[in-house]
Amino acid sequence: MIDTLRELANFYSQQFHVKVELVTSSGLVDNWDKQGILIGLPANAEEAKRVNDLKMLYDPSFGQSLEGKEVNVAHLPVAKVGESHLILLFNPQNPPAETLARKLIEEAVPRMARHIRQQQLKQFLENMQSIADNVRRERESGIQSNDWEIERLSQQIHDLSRKIGADRMMLKFFERSEDQLKQKAIRMHVDLQKLVPGLYSGFRLEEDNIIGTTQPININFDDYEYRFDPYQIEVNIREGKVQIAGSSNEVNGYIHPHISDGSICWGNIGPAITRLQGELELHGLFQLVHQFLSTYNEDDPFQRIEHWNPNWEEEMDEDSPYCEWCDDYGHSTADCMGCWWCRDCDEYHSVDEECPNQREAEDEQQAA
Repeated sequence: MIDTLRELANFYSQQFHVKVELVTSSGLVDNWDKQGILIGLPANAEEAKRVNDLKMLYDPSFGQSLEGKEVNVAHLPVAKVGESHLILLFNPQNPPAETLARKLIEEAVPRMARHIRQQQLKQFLENMQSIADNVRRERESGIQSNDWEIERLSQQIHDLSRKIGADRMMLKFFERSEDQLKQKAIRMHVDLQKLVPGLYSGFRLEEDNIIGTTQPININFDDYEYRFDPYQIEVNIREGKVQIAGSSNEVNGYIHPHISDGSICWGNIGPAITRLQGELELHGLFQLVHQFLSTYNEDDPFQRIEHWNPNWEEEMDEDSPYCEWCDDYGHSTADCMGCWWCRDCDEYHSVDEECPNQREAEDEQQAA
């Protein structure tokens, strides 16, 4: 009869796609892993009982570790029904007792299976929602970080491509014969002197660098003449780099509206600067740099030129770009060179400041 009940348990397991296990050992009942549905039946019960036409072997202590609602027949407890377990306290010994056992199983197990399926579905939906929330947050952060990385790498590729082009031009220049180089150097020196005293007060050579000192720079903008002290333009012939110095012009850390902490925003003359560096056309290069210093682009400054006007007062212009981080007009926070936005913290951070949430997000991504 136990085999018949076990077949019934297997039937319900397949019907509801839930684990239904029939256990006949008290030890196995006590160590049940709480997975699926448990049907307990005392195979080794020894106490004979006869209730009406029911003949059974009875063990009232079977499965005592599990609590449940008692089922009685003629005031005799025959089963305990829990949320996901059914403990039979008898072993059927005749067809009527077997019918009772089947009835108890048929009434309890489908209800338990439906409840387990509902709980599983609920948990599945909750887990999916939690996963969705985490995925959205992680992917949004990841996409933003990767966009920044792509932009950074694209700029690196662009800069590297320009440098390769400049290096090739410079290599071509120095592959000339000794006489050709001498003639080119003489011509270079003569051309540079043509910029003196109009644009530059003089040039000097220090190791690999040619340094030109400009005359005072004037920029006319919005009916005001801005006067800057002379700048020093340093061109490193070996590395093909241009540096501009002029600390006496410094306002809020900027020495020029388009120069920030040594970073020069060449704008649309960048390719021409690179080409002239590579070809070592120093006359054209120094002339173009002087033109750059004498020009102001109000659409793309590191700092508005009005800051160099001692009589200028900040205007609360709603249309003017404003940076919440710097508390300054002239550029928006999104374009600020001194801060970045953390989506996890919902606030700005200094570029030199480490963000705990950002580190946690990076650690989670690495762990994944």
